[in-house]
Parts: sequence; C-alpha cells; structure tokens
Amino acid sequence: MFIPHSEEEIKEMLSYLGLKSLEDLFTVIPEELKVKSDEEKIKVLKELAIREELKKLSQENKTISSYISFLGGGIYDHYIPSCIDQLVSRSEFYTAYTPYQPEVSQGTLQAMFEFQSLIGDLFKMDVSTASHYDGATALAEAIYVLKKKGYKNCLISSSLSPFYWEVIKTYFLGQDINFLKIPLKEFITDIFYLEKKAKELENNFFFVFQTPNFFGFLEEVDAISEIVQRYKGKLVVSCDPISLAILKPPGEYGADLATAEGQSLGLYPSFGGPLLGILTSKKEYIRDLPGRICGKTVDKEGKVGYVTVLQTREQHIRREKATSNICTNQQLCALRVTIYLSLMGREGLKKVANFCLQKSYYLYENLLSLPIFEKVSNKPFFKEFTIKSKVPIKELLNKCEKEKIYAGIDLYEITRDESLKDTLLICVTEKRKKEEIDYFVKFLKRSF
Repeated sequence: MFIPHSEEEIKEMLSYLGLKSLEDLFTVIPEELKVKSDEEKIKVLKELAIREELKKLSQENKTISSYISFLGGGIYDHYIPSCIDQLVSRSEFYTAYTPYQPEVSQGTLQAMFEFQSLIGDLFKMDVSTASHYDGATALAEAIYVLKKKGYKNCLISSSLSPFYWEVIKTYFLGQDINFLKIPLKEFITDIFYLEKKAKELENNFFFVFQTPNFFGFLEEVDAISEIVQRYKGKLVVSCDPISLAILKPPGEYGADLATAEGQSLGLYPSFGGPLLGILTSKKEYIRDLPGRICGKTVDKEGKVGYVTVLQTREQHIRREKATSNICTNQQLCALRVTIYLSLMGREGLKKVANFCLQKSYYLYENLLSLPIFEKVSNKPFFKEFTIKSKVPIKELLNKCEKEKIYAGIDLYEITRDESLKDTLLICVTEKRKKEEIDYFVKFLKRSF
C-alpha cells in the first residue's frame, strides 16, 4: 500500500535537507527527460473510484485465460491444481528466509529435501540441487561445472533454445572456453557432424543439447550418448520435465548433468516468470554443484532432522573458491513443484504427458490437411512442433489474434534466421480441449 506524506511532513523533510521544493531533489535529471504535467488537472480519486479505474485498465490486458493459446517456446500453459495456491500462500512458506539456522528452519529444509528427492527420481540422476533461478541459468551452471573440471571444448546443438544460448554467452564472456555449434538435420542435431567433431576432440570435450529441442522435436538421445561415451566426452542435457513421465530420463542414457525449466510443474506462465531452474548430476560432481544440497538425518535421540549437507557458496568460507556466485534458490517456486509432483504422482504425470502428446499430434495432422501448411521434419515430437506456413506468418497470427487465438510463435521473429521465415512453433498442452483445437483448424480453413 502507498501512504503519501502530508504537506507538513514534506515541508519538514525539505527544511531538513535545505531545499525549497520537491523539484530541487531532481536537479541532476536533465530537463528534457522530465515529464511535464499540470498538477491542477490531475484527478484525485477516492478508493472506490481508483478500484474501478484499475479494473478498467486491467481489462485491456490480453491473457491466455481469455484466448485459446498455442504458445510455448519455453513457458507453458499447464493445469495447476488449486490447492497449490492455497498451500504456498501460508505465511510460514511465503515469509520463510534462507535456512541459516537448521534448528529453526526444519520446514524449509524438509521442503528442499523433498524437492530434491522427487526431481532425482524423475530424472533418474544421483543428485539434485535445491533449485536455481531458471532453466537457462541451471544449464549455464552445468556447463560451468565441466569447465571447472578442465573441459574447455563445448559442443552445443543448434537446436538449443536461443534464449538459453544468450544466457550461456553472457555467463562465459571472456572466459577460457571454446563453443562450437553443431548444425541440424531435419531440425535435430546432425549426428554425423557431432561424431566428426567428437573424434577430433577426443577426451577433451562435452556436448550440450536439449530434448525435446527448441523446435519441439525429440533428439536421438541413445545415438548421441553412444558417440559422446565412445570418444570419452561428457554429456549435458536440458529437457522438459513433464516429458520424462513417458520418455527415457537422462540418467538412463548416461547424462553427466541434466537440467530443466521447472515452470511447467505447477507455476503460472505469468509475465514470463518467476521461473525455476532444475539441476541434477551424477554423484561424482556433487562437490562442484552450485547452491545448496539438503539431507535427512537423525539427532542423538533418534529424531529425524533436515540439514544443509553442502553449500559451497561464496557467502560462506568458500569465497573465491565457491562453485558459483549465484547462491539463492527459488524455494517458493520449488515448493510449488514439490506439491505438484506429489499430487500428480507417477500415473498422473504420465496422463498429463500422454494428453500433451496425443493432442499435439491431433492438431499437427489436422493442420497438415490444410493447403496452407507443410511439414519441416519427419522427426517425432512431444507437445510442440514446428510447421511451415505458405501464407505470411504475420498475417496468419494477426487474423488469429483478432479471433482470440494465439496461434503460436513466429520463429523468424525470435531467431532472425532466414531459413526459418514463415515457420511457426505451436504448443498443445493437456489444457487445450478438442473443441478448441477443432475451432482453430476450422478458422484457418475458412480464413485462408
């Protein structure tokens, strides 16, 4: 709440500062940058009028609750059980601070431990941290782990999210590491080119890829893993956590580090955040991981207790030897994920994943039956796919938006890659009804 100062308080403060007016506080700001307004014309509204004005302004927003949305590209519109909002809004959760004193932070520490346990089980990896800022940050941190291990050659798939790539470039600006992009074939990593480069850099490289990749298609994880292992490299993967309910998890194809964006597991798309970074690894990297790792133990009386097992942070004694300068986790967001996974269970998550798979293929096949679309790849996908339009994408998107449909993402607009002109990235989650999908297809059919 904003409580303005009275005229008397303003005069008292200005007098103390030796100033004549409020404008004197802002003399350092150039005049051309100041907003000129006639104070006499500014309306002073009572609370009821303010509420009405704000409600009127909010109704100008266009949201995925009032549109049929096929948007994806890293942030997804999945169903969120109502009880998640109820539970995380409890004051002991949303006011909890970092657990410096374990004896008074048992609830927070247990929530971290449960999150790590659920994520480790989902990814089939040995270790999980207690979360990071977002999926891009988690992936950059995973790369940093291997850089510290002495690996200076990073092969990176061109199918990686361009948003993640921008974060990675920023992370490693000026650092001693070589990045080499591996090209694509049918919108997935070119396996033969990867093998060629792996052979050249034998025993001194690691490979970073995403599956499902940014274009929605599934990478050939077994073939990739076999090549990396044969040439004694290391493997880092970023994946969609919901897909792991029905697809092979990273731990089962030999990933050294596996990361993800956790937003799809109980967090709203909002305005693009807050998000949640997931970072898992093999046990051998446990002391190189950033952030915190919590554990479960018993005290001398045999009572269960939760503690921070590892926190190799610069805030503590590690200083310049810290694993990372990012020390804060996303605990409230991680708690949402913990509740979501607990509510869904193994079978519930499988159902969500299968709905995404079936509905996305249903839309894909129906779109290809229209004369305005053609396929760009024969590779399988999970809940997103890239498709080429024979009509200008901007025209298509604008017409759909007027019909209250968000048809997808213009890939050229994001990448500025000429080869991606008039290509559309479309996402279908379990929330999209058959009627909505059919309506979308029928609208395109009669409009073009």
